Amino acid sequence: MAKKKKASEGGASQVWMLTFSDMMTLLLTFFVLLFSMSSTDSDDLNEALTSLQDSLSVIELGTLSLSTSSPPPKCTPVMTVKPGQLMAAVNEMKQFISQEDLDSDVDIKSTERGIVLSIGEQVLFDSGSTDVKASSYPLLHEIARSAARLAKTVRVEGNSDSTPFAGDGRGSNLELSGRRAINVLQVILEEKVLTPHGASVAALGDSHPIYPDEQTDDERRANRRVDVFIVDPPDVESFWYALMSSYLDNAEEKQEDGLSPE
Repeated sequence: MAKKKKASEGGASQVWMLTFSDMMTLLLTFFVLLFSMSSTDSDDLNEALTSLQDSLSVIELGTLSLSTSSPPPKCTPVMTVKPGQLMAAVNEMKQFISQEDLDSDVDIKSTERGIVLSIGEQVLFDSGSTDVKASSYPLLHEIARSAARLAKTVRVEGNSDSTPFAGDGRGSNLELSGRRAINVLQVILEEKVLTPHGASVAALGDSHPIYPDEQTDDERRANRRVDVFIVDPPDVESFWYALMSSYLDNAEEKQEDGLSPE
């Protein structure tokens, strides 16, 4: 009886090897799968990217390198607008600004951050106020349409001069610039052709002046502005989904009002 018990105990002590062998098999399978996934055919992937680029004529895909011999490019954009389309958008905005007789109050240019429109305070607000003038709505709605045509979004940055804020006795220039930026963005989004996904605001106060010394009233007036940037959305796929949802919602509202969507 004692010998049988000892043999039984010896056999039971080997059971752990079954679990160990199963674990090793699973680990081997896991690493084989990882290796197979890491060895993607670069020719097939580049062919797929080229096919997608040809089908999307409005946008241009950035390059993707799978070679380990050279480091990846710095900050390669996922999707970028062609230079010709960007200039065309700038020219269209310039024409609109001229038609509205705003050449002396609105400056537009193309920068590394995207298209930027510097809009003077007098176009958007009364002195010390944060309420957007109704007369500036056509300009802000045109900015929304331009951004939508380029599949981009907007960033609104409020700026002020260094003169102490003397509006309602509360707050500061920083808060004033922030409220103005938010209100401008709200008017831009009212056009409902531009998704709010990725849209943003910034309150800069007097920290980014055009004229740091502000020697004259004209220089102080130039510092009191709102900069609207037409920029790439942070996530293109989500942007397109949100943009389509925005368009469909707008179309439904127009049908309810008895209007046909454009």
